[in-house]
Amino acid sequence: MADIGKELIFELLKQVEQTLGDVEYKIDEIRSELSACREEQLLMLHDLQVAQSAWSGRRGM
Repeated sequence: MADIGKELIFELLKQVEQTLGDVEYKIDEIRSELSACREEQLLMLHDLQVAQSAWSGRRGM
């Protein structure tokens, strides 16, 4: 009877370990996506600043 309990606990722990591995993989994917979004936002901000600077230069003429 104790062996059955140990086997069940072992199987449960294996499933928990696999689930945690899946969660860690998903977290890494999300981090990569967030990083790409940040880079895109910075590029957009730069483009906006360049456009704003060009517009300000034209208005000052």
